Formats: sequence, structure tokens, C-alpha cells
Amino acid sequence: MSPTDAGFFEHRPDAALRGRFNPSGYFPILLAAAILGVGIGVMACLDPSLSPYHPLWGIAPSYLPRIPFLWTATVVAALSLIGAAVLSWRWAAENRYPLIVIAVTASPAITGINIGNRDAFEASFALALLIWFASAMVERRPVRTPRSVLALLMALSVMTVVSVVNGLVVSILGLHTLIVKFLAVFLIVELVSTPPLLRLAFKTLVVICIISALVALGSEVLYILTGIQISFDDTPASRLKSTPIGKMLRATAFMPATQSLGHLLLVGVALVLLQPGRLIVRLALAGLFLAGIVATFSTGSYIAAGVVVILWPLVQWPSHVLHYLGLVSTAGLIVYFTNLWEKILSFLEKGAGEGLSERIELIKGGFALIQEYPVAGIGVRNSLRVLHLPVHNSYVQMGAELGIAGGVLFTILVAYVTAAAMLAAWRAKEERDQGWCAGLALGMIGVGVHFLSTPLANDYMTYTFFGLAISAALVFRNEYASEKRLTHERPLPTT
Repeated sequence: MSPTDAGFFEHRPDAALRGRFNPSGYFPILLAAAILGVGIGVMACLDPSLSPYHPLWGIAPSYLPRIPFLWTATVVAALSLIGAAVLSWRWAAENRYPLIVIAVTASPAITGINIGNRDAFEASFALALLIWFASAMVERRPVRTPRSVLALLMALSVMTVVSVVNGLVVSILGLHTLIVKFLAVFLIVELVSTPPLLRLAFKTLVVICIISALVALGSEVLYILTGIQISFDDTPASRLKSTPIGKMLRATAFMPATQSLGHLLLVGVALVLLQPGRLIVRLALAGLFLAGIVATFSTGSYIAAGVVVILWPLVQWPSHVLHYLGLVSTAGLIVYFTNLWEKILSFLEKGAGEGLSERIELIKGGFALIQEYPVAGIGVRNSLRVLHLPVHNSYVQMGAELGIAGGVLFTILVAYVTAAAMLAAWRAKEERDQGWCAGLALGMIGVGVHFLSTPLANDYMTYTFFGLAISAALVFRNEYASEKRLTHERPLPTT
């Protein structure tokens, strides 16, 4: 299946002959998987030393027979997937582009789960690289990424390598983590090359937002009722946060940090709010995502989500800008004169006062590192070693780790992809495409605000958004150029 096909899993008369699905053929595979899984589980039960190597071991409830249960379930699932892949290899090969788009879009949302320090994103990235290279060689697909984007990504990659001068061992070991993400932007732009594939990527984002929000809320309810902490946070000490209502679990869903979950969900809020359709459905989904953001107990996520919600009516109904501004101004005056503002500030100070002062100190530490290492930076991931906590500002974080030039280039990249999403929304002709692209543009504005208070310059989801924004601008640039050319070539009416 080529990337220019109109649909995904569309009906074809020869489907039965090709043997896309053979449900009866799955039974032997599932039976073999179950038998082997139970066998591995028994072996793990006899050898407790295997337990630390399971990715879910650290968060499994203590009352479960964790060793045999986890390994048995893992082996059953893995062998079932392998069997399904073997039986459906022809179907998977025909639909390789839609499947890899789903993989590279969804995998950043489950990076909290890793085996041997290897996560789903790296696996999907390797597969995407293989598919792109094969298509470039066999199908002779040209490189479609704009030269300006290539120049930015290459310059950032060079700055990442140069930062090793000061970062030494820590930066050498973390070098691939940032360069892989720059390459991921390139691959997403190359593979998401048609309107159907772009729509598929947006729909995948919404689905993973729904799943992540439900998991986040479920883990929060479980903690409140039982005290069990289900979290994939890399730093166990930060899993709980003191709030005005007591200590609460900071939900992560399947991501490695609460800020990463907030990053994903605030873009999800923007995407669903600007889609055409029933307003009640859009508001319900946005409410679910906002509830998931609340469960992160991340002040930076709250602020960014608030910016997205406030700007939404301006984007949705631009003809009513004056009415909306008047309403907001009136509400602001009421809050001010009723002393409600002081109560809100007092509440926020109780919940985030200590965290806010800590953020300011970390940002100051980031600027101090920029002054000390202005050219090459202190090295990738080295700011964490020096300050003991990450710099809670992505722009300053990149400046501290890659030098002033690296921080400036990253800021330019953020502005570029935000403008690209806006341009795509303007060029798109269909209402649903305009909604997707406008939602992404609004989400990118929220992401830019979120960067001001979070260390997400090295986050997987960040670069997925970057790739989709650039891809959208290219997809609809081609449609816009084709329509413009046809308009100019249209013959003049004869008299």
C-alpha cells in the first residue's frame, strides 16, 4: 500500500484471497503462548532474581504474586503479538505506512514502560527509519522536509555533539537521546505525507489522550481509596505532592513524568475543542482531558491548559472577538473588586508556593550555567547532574546544555512549528482539516507556554508535535498550490 492511497484498511475485492485475517489460525498461537507463558512464570517463581528485570515490577501492587504473574502475562502477550504478526504479515506489509504512523504517534505516550532502558518509541523509530530508507531506495521517494527545517535540525545536532566537550561522559552517554528525537521529526515529516495519513495521526493522538486521561484518573482514584501508588515517574520521591487537600499522587498514565502527561493532554484539549461536530461531545472530551491534567498536580500544566482554554473561543469564533474580550474584562473586574483574586492567590500559594520558589532557583541556576558555558553549554543531561534537579524552563534548559546558540535555535524551532501549524490551518480547505490544524496550532501555543515552566526540551512527545506541525504545512501546501495552479490555468469565458 503506497502512502498516496485514499484510505486506511479500505475494502478490496481480493482481500479474501490475500488472507488478511484468519481467526481460526490464531488459536494454536494463543495456546502455545499460554503454555510457554505459564512455563516462564513458573521458572521466574523459582528464580526471584528475575524480578527486577521486569518493567512493571516497581509499580505492581505488593499483594500480587508479582514474579510469576507479571512474567506469565508478558510472555503470553509478546508471543500472541508475534503470532499475529506472522499470520498477518502480508496485510501489515500492504498497510505499512498507516501502521507506522500509528506507532510513531502513539509510542511517545507509553515511554514510561521500558525494558532494558529501551522503550516503545525507540522501537517504532527504528522501524520507521527502516521503512523510510526502503521506500527512498525502492520507490525513489524524494526528501520532502524543507531545507530550513533540515538546517535547524542539523545545527541542533551539531551543537549537541559539541556540548560533549564540557559534558564528557554524561553527555556522551546521553548524546543519542536528543539526536534520535531530531531524526524523529525528520521521519514523521517524511512518512506523514498525505491528508489521510495526517488525519490518522491526529485521530491516534486523540485516542491516546482518552486512554491516558482515563488511566490517570483511575490511578488517582485507586490511590485515594487504597493508598496504592501506580506511577511510572522516573523519580519516586516526586510521585506525591502536598496540596491544600492533602498528599496526592501525581498521575503519569504510561509516561515517565507528570509534565509529559500534561504536555500530551493540553494538545488533546485543543484538538477536540476545534473539531467540527456537536459542542457537547467536544466539551465532554475536553473536560476529560482537563481532569487528567488536574490529576498531574503540575502548576505549569495548569497554566498552559488555562491559556489554551482562554484562547479557544478567539480561534473558534473570531467574529465575536470584541464580545469575548468584553466578557473576559467584565469577569476580571468582578474577580478584582470582590477580593476573589486574593483568595485564588492564597490557595495557589499554599499548593505551589514552595514549588514556585524552587522553580525560580532552578531557572537562576540554568542562567548561571549559560554564563559559565556560553559557547558549547554544559552538555546534554549535565544540568541535572550539577543542579540535582532539571531546569524548569525548556528554553533555558537547552541554553544551559547546548550553549546560547542551542537555546536560540530551539526557540526558533518552536516558533517555526507553531507558525507552520497556523499556516496549515489557513491552507486547508475541508472543515475537518481546518479543525485539526487549528487545534494543533492552538496546542503548540500551549506547548510554548508550557515550556516556560517545565523541563521538556528532551521529551518524546515534544518532537512528535513538531513533526506533525511541519508535515501538516507541507501536506496542505501541496493542495493549496494545486488549487492555485488550476485557478490560473482555467480558460477565460468566451463571448
